[in-house]
Amino acid sequence: MYFPYFFGRRFEFLSLRDASSELPLNTTVVPIIEPVKSNPADLKRCIQAMGSTGMKAVVIVNPNRGDFRTINPSSLRAALVEDFHQHPSLLPAFLCSQHTSIRDISTFLANYPARDMAMVYWGPNLSDNELRSVIADRRVLFHINVQDQMAATQRAMLPRGKAVDIRDRFNTLPRNADYAGSEFFTDSHLTFHTNAAGYGDFSVIGSTFREAGGPAHAVAIHTVFKHSRSNQMWVEHFISDDVDRDVGSVEGKFHQAAAKLVRAVTRRRAEFGSNGALSAYASDVQANYFPGLGENKRREIHHHIALNHKILRREL
Repeated sequence: MYFPYFFGRRFEFLSLRDASSELPLNTTVVPIIEPVKSNPADLKRCIQAMGSTGMKAVVIVNPNRGDFRTINPSSLRAALVEDFHQHPSLLPAFLCSQHTSIRDISTFLANYPARDMAMVYWGPNLSDNELRSVIADRRVLFHINVQDQMAATQRAMLPRGKAVDIRDRFNTLPRNADYAGSEFFTDSHLTFHTNAAGYGDFSVIGSTFREAGGPAHAVAIHTVFKHSRSNQMWVEHFISDDVDRDVGSVEGKFHQAAAKLVRAVTRRRAEFGSNGALSAYASDVQANYFPGLGENKRREIHHHIALNHKILRREL
């Protein structure tokens, strides 16, 4: 199973809805969502769409980024009660950090009786005995280790059939213009079976949460593909020819990058596959249309999910 980790921004929700409406993700993909906006409207639309198909999704109910740096997430939890009730495939999850106590976890477990849940460990500060008590609760369907922030001895305690490792595989550079060519992304899809139920990443967005990007001096389209010789996942960076702020327009830079992507996909369909996101890029190039940079992020993630899905189903 593939577990992509998202910070609950609008373009991420849209990409999840796109991919789940296009592909039968129920047996291959379990998104993990850490909400960052106090208004739950976009989150609810997304998880309701997935829940209506029986697709599993992990929803963190004690987020601490974005709006929730200063806002108590109790209102978020209240807003999600009915969604969890209506859709059993939606899994409430607790984010366990260095500030989390076993009492906090016990309160979380008590708040969701008689249903499956998940634990997300991002720098937990639990004793071995405390962790054992959490593992013993059969309602916890997934134990998710983020960025290898669990001690190795405690990671080894997680049951293989419930353990998931999330790692940031994207090599983030300061500027879009700094990217070039293609590079190794991961081979977790080939190796995770030895000690885990699944693997995950932060797509091509990265694990550092940012509210918004700066001005686009260059436009980049980061696109994963299955390497034809190794079967590893690599990422190719399609960068606009114009990379200076005062040269060209954002629209023109997008078309330059998108045209490069479309040419590569046309030549190497067996590596990139086919999906709605790639088709949308091709349509934009043909129509000379600029959908906006937010739409670019939406498509990058849509393709990323689709590629992992098709690799796991041996369709690529």
